[in-house]
Amino acid sequence: GDDYYNRVLGIDADLKFTPKDRLQFQVLNTNTQYPDSIQINYDQPKKDFWGKAYRTFYSHHTKDYEVYVRHDEIEKDFRADLGFMSRADYKYTELAGIYRWRRDPGYWYTSISVYNSYDYIRDMSGNLIHRAVTQRWNYEGPLNSHAHTYVEIGKDRYDGKEFSKNWGD
Repeated sequence: GDDYYNRVLGIDADLKFTPKDRLQFQVLNTNTQYPDSIQINYDQPKKDFWGKAYRTFYSHHTKDYEVYVRHDEIEKDFRADLGFMSRADYKYTELAGIYRWRRDPGYWYTSISVYNSYDYIRDMSGNLIHRAVTQRWNYEGPLNSHAHTYVEIGKDRYDGKEFSKNWGD
């Protein structure tokens, strides 16, 4: 409608310091105004409001392994209504590593990789929302065969309640 807008301004960069080292970052600022019906029905601010979002990602990548760290901060009043960002008011951090073994065709495998990560999400007040350790194994072999496993051990918290996040496939 005429009384709605969601303006997004941002800057991002993808810096490759060496062939193996990469730093990416993004900074966004939004200005949003919702119509009266949205303000009332969905408990949104009564006048226009501003919010910020930050994302950083660093990786070191070789033929056999990759390690990376990612950190995001999305303020409570950040909105990107057309930008597929459905959550606000959180800080996300992930530390991860991947190792790959590769073989020439004709061997019982062409690629096996293992991925390990630790990630956590806190709201901007510091309350834990999610914390988990993850491990994945991937196999690729002859005749385009492939298999994978995924295990995650952790906890999620919602509305003051804690839920186990232990599962695998």
